[in-house]
Amino acid sequence: MYPQDETELALLPTLTRCWMQRGHQPKIPAPGTNRKRHLFAAVDWRDGTIIRRYADRRDSLTFCTLCDALVQRSRARGRRAIVLTDNAHFHRPEKSRHVAALLKRHGRWLELVYLPAYSPELQPLDHLFRVLRGRVTHNHHRSTLDALQADAEGCLQALTRQPRRALRIIGSPFAQLVHPHAA
Repeated sequence: MYPQDETELALLPTLTRCWMQRGHQPKIPAPGTNRKRHLFAAVDWRDGTIIRRYADRRDSLTFCTLCDALVQRSRARGRRAIVLTDNAHFHRPEKSRHVAALLKRHGRWLELVYLPAYSPELQPLDHLFRVLRGRVTHNHHRSTLDALQADAEGCLQALTRQPRRALRIIGSPFAQLVHPHAA
């Protein structure tokens, strides 16, 4: 099973509270025009592997590309890919011909499970993205999307090297079963 969701990497930093010495106010540059890149990610609920794709917009093609990678990964192990996702219109086969073709192409090897509408508290990846945003998008000093994406990639690679931590963040019951040397 793979919880899946998307988040934004925005060139304009998210301004949040931060620690500072008394009398020293940090200056956060704002690059003027905001641009965004979207991160599509899924986590293997059992072993903590994070699979991701980046795109300049949220669309069904990128979602389908991510699902193709999930199916390929699961089929290599002789398993079906069950993707837990929200009700965004570009995730629904009745709203997107790309998703309909995806389901037809993979048949029984792929199952999309939709969370109830308006229930972000049920989305495990929101917890992972909260960690990512705290390290990458809050109060950042990056002036290009590529640098911001490199920061996000570094954060996700660090979590991939610590699968037990990634599983704890998303609330997986398998966090205690991951080999200690992998964490």
